[in-house]
Amino acid sequence: MKELEKPLDLQEEIELVVKKQQEKKTELIGRMRPHKGHTVFEVNCTTGEVVPAKFEVETVNFIAAANGDLSPRKKILAKENCMYIAALNKANALKKFFKQLRKATVVK
Repeated sequence: MKELEKPLDLQEEIELVVKKQQEKKTELIGRMRPHKGHTVFEVNCTTGEVVPAKFEVETVNFIAAANGDLSPRKKILAKENCMYIAALNKANALKKFFKQLRKATVVK
């Protein structure tokens, strides 16, 4: 009861912290159609590690299926600091990566 008898101190700072949940939004960065026999490789730009990319199969689009397009679409599971390159093998993927890296760092 003593708490209620005290006058309220209006000068106290009251902070209201509202945590806004981040909305996960997928954005189309680009499309890739590799040549036959090629594999899409994931090159980590910080470590230089080259591994085959992992895909996620999208559900069937019924509007496209009605028009005759029954092919399943694959989506690359993109990671931070990674670059995706279509190549015949790992060695060629590294060559293409360094070639693109050289073009990006040249200042004209």
